Amino acid sequence: MPPYPEELAYLWRAYNRIRRRKGSGFAGRTPIEWTDIDAFVRNARMMLVPWEIEIIEALDDAFMSVKQSPSS
Repeated sequence: MPPYPEELAYLWRAYNRIRRRKGSGFAGRTPIEWTDIDAFVRNARMMLVPWEIEIIEALDDAFMSVKQSPSS
């Protein structure tokens, strides 16, 4: 596993803040949606540029793929 890029820690924290507040549906966890990111940046007064949003989406895609796998 590559070393953790400390310069991107703020995105990891942002992702975790959004994910912690994301509820579950009848089928379990649901992906982070645009409305979740929009609400976060407005309430946290944090500006994210497109590549930062893409990283948050990629983190959530990885999370969801693990949570939706048969062994989880």
